[in-house]
Amino acid sequence: MQGRGLRFWGLISAALHVAALVLGLLFGLPRPLEEPKEQAIAVELVAALAPQQAQGERAAPVAAPAAVPQPPRPEPPAP
Repeated sequence: MQGRGLRFWGLISAALHVAALVLGLLFGLPRPLEEPKEQAIAVELVAALAPQQAQGERAAPVAAPAAVPQPPRPEPPAP
């Protein structure tokens, strides 16, 4: 059995590269997209209750901070 030469594997490599290139060109190129069509959709809003005005939450009352005693004032220096 005779070994296969470098030329054989070079041809196999070239064939695989060509096949990969052809598949890349077939499946890799972006296809042109159709322009989107604008369509109007009728929407009717039905509510069982009358409309109400939203009211914000009222803040809970907060106790005043505890009285902080003032530090004693320094006495002026004696003459």
